This record gives sequence, structure tokens and C-alpha cells, in this order.
Amino acid sequence: RSDVVQQVLDGNADIGFFVRNDADAKSMIWNKEAGRLEFQVLDQGNYYICVGPKSKFYERESVRYGEVKDCMQIALDMEESAKQDLYFDNDLLRDGIQEQMIFFNTVSGCEHFLLNSDAVLFASKWTIGCFANPLVRTIPVGVERDLPTEGINELILVTRAGEQMNETERMFVEMVMERFCGE
Repeated sequence: RSDVVQQVLDGNADIGFFVRNDADAKSMIWNKEAGRLEFQVLDQGNYYICVGPKSKFYERESVRYGEVKDCMQIALDMEESAKQDLYFDNDLLRDGIQEQMIFFNTVSGCEHFLLNSDAVLFASKWTIGCFANPLVRTIPVGVERDLPTEGINELILVTRAGEQMNETERMFVEMVMERFCGE
């Protein structure tokens, strides 16, 4: 997320996309230059987990956060802040999740680990289709009181404040919306 924001701020990218969840909903406020940016919520969705056949949840139709919070978890995220435990909200830190998290920088790495372990991967609705192997299952996490957050992810578009998107950028955003948001 911070890399996407920085790329747009530096002018290396004109638009950026990232998924923000309730745990890091205010993560852009720290950046003193964030006022130079505009953030637009394109879509919202609930939490999911991805699991492989060795997971005890593999045959389940849904799970509760309380059931999976103590499992070994993997993440497709290589931001330095994530690896330094700055990414997680206080409830997750109290749950001790940072001690059981393994970070990968490729989808294939996540997929391999899911297929060969009982780990879970929290995912958003926009990323659940990225696993090619049909043995990786996606299971919704039920909205419940024991979630440390509201249980919502947001797909965010970031642009520089006051700059209009050109026609190509608008078309690209529309294609992203059609492909990932069903609009």
C-alpha cells in the first residue's frame, strides 16, 4: 500500500490500486503528503480465507474469525511495515498473530505453502481468484462479533489531488471495475 501511494506521489504512476482493510483503514494518514492524494473507494467486500487440503477447514462452507485467528497464517505482502508488525491493528497484535505469520511475495509461493501446510491466507474478494490450483479453496469468514474489526475490505483507487484522469486511465479503471467488482 505504501509503495503504491509513494509511486503515485512521486509521479512514477498516475493511478494506483490497493486493498485496505479495517485494520489499516487509517494507514495513509501518517504520510505528510497524503493531502496531495485522492483516495476513492471502488468496492467493498467481506473477508475470506484460502486453504489447502491439509487444513482442518477445507470442507467447511464458512468459518468464524475466532476459529482461524490462532492458525498459522500466510500473507501475500512484502511491505517492510508488514514484516515489522506495523501493519496489524492493536487487536491482532494482542492476539499474537505476528508470531505465526509467514510473508510471500508471489502468488505461487502462497499457493505452494497452502497446498503443503494447514496454514490459512486471509484474502479479499478481488484476490480470491488468483490461485490457479483447484485444490486451493476459498471460504467466507462469517461476519461476527469476535472479529477485531468490522470485517470489510475496500478496493481503493489513489490519484494525485486535482489531476484529472485521461481517457486511457478512465477506461482502465472501468475495466478493473468490470473485472473485479462486477460493474
